[in-house]
Amino acid sequence: MSNINEKALIEIFKSVLSITAEAEIVKAEFGATDGWDSFSHMSLVIEIEERLLRRSIPSADIPKLLAFSSILQYIDREFERLPYER
Repeated sequence: MSNINEKALIEIFKSVLSITAEAEIVKAEFGATDGWDSFSHMSLVIEIEERLLRRSIPSADIPKLLAFSSILQYIDREFERLPYER
């Protein structure tokens, strides 16, 4: 797990979901975390695409990204897989 990716993802969650406590963010899950509904889910996806991955997330992958932990794992896998400079 990349500490840089985790910090960047925490900042995105803070921005989109207006959560300030990092302990709450790392446990966040769609539907169980206040403010994380379908609209904010797509806002998270867009922010991740623009600020972290710099490419689109395939639509088939979006429904799998329903917790902070699964999103972080996805991002880390994508960074390992893609051989271009950030």
